[in-house]
Amino acid sequence: GEILAGGEEDLVVDQDQDESFFEVVDSGEHQNEQTNLIDAVVGKLEEILVDEIFETARMDFCRSNCGVFDESEENKLEYTALFRNFSELVEKTLEERLKVEFPQFTVPWFVDMLKDKPCDGDVFDMLFGLTDFQEFKEMMVSFKKEKEVESGEPSKEMAVCRMRIYSEEQEDGDARPDLDDLASVVPLAN
Repeated sequence: GEILAGGEEDLVVDQDQDESFFEVVDSGEHQNEQTNLIDAVVGKLEEILVDEIFETARMDFCRSNCGVFDESEENKLEYTALFRNFSELVEKTLEERLKVEFPQFTVPWFVDMLKDKPCDGDVFDMLFGLTDFQEFKEMMVSFKKEKEVESGEPSKEMAVCRMRIYSEEQEDGDARPDLDDLASVVPLAN
């Protein structure tokens, strides 16, 4: 068919059929503008999420609050308040940084733009990970373990102690430790 320009819409004339057939087709110009805007916001969002300033704020929050968390399946009320604070920190930081380039940016505005659009890719995985309670709890427990290792504090789950190595006298060679006695598992006292 032949395409005749018509502003926002194009007129398509199909000459392959015996009768004249006219069809109005949306040029997609509005969708392209919106898609370009979404791509630009997502690109900036990705920059912010891997940015040193954002990562430092996230890590500072985690390090200062991870002591409250443990690996039990029970979720304490305290976790919910910390998760809310963390979510507010993330949202506020992202919104402030994105408003510099996109003055109209708000989280509800962005969510509205994304409805009916596929939200896949690394940036969305990172974003959803930051807003998922279970992921948040796992991150906090991980920070707590890391902090314990860095500080040299023994973990409550496992204690490591030095084993005494005994050697047997052997008549025909060097003394060797009894390898079966090198490791032992002992319950920790509570």
